[in-house]
Amino acid sequence: MQWIGVRDTPGNNWNGGSRDDVNRLGSWLGLMSQSDADQGPEQAGSRGDLITAQRPGERIARLTQRWVNAVPYDTSRMTEHEARALSASLRETDDARSLAGA
Repeated sequence: MQWIGVRDTPGNNWNGGSRDDVNRLGSWLGLMSQSDADQGPEQAGSRGDLITAQRPGERIARLTQRWVNAVPYDTSRMTEHEARALSASLRETDDARSLAGA
């Protein structure tokens, strides 16, 4: 068994944070997501949760290649600045969609 952590800084922990932040629940030990119990599956999770799940999935695949095939592996980590920029771009996309639909 091999433990592979999240490696992204906590998301929704600043005044510009939102539900769509990467690693919005601030997990260090493993992946976490949260959805409201009174909403259906179409509203479950968030785009930030999806990105939070995809990034370790890619790391796990690359690490597996390293262990099985001796492929070099470089650990990438999203900086706080990169995470906040990504969150801001997700919110801008939502704002643009809201304006287009209004």
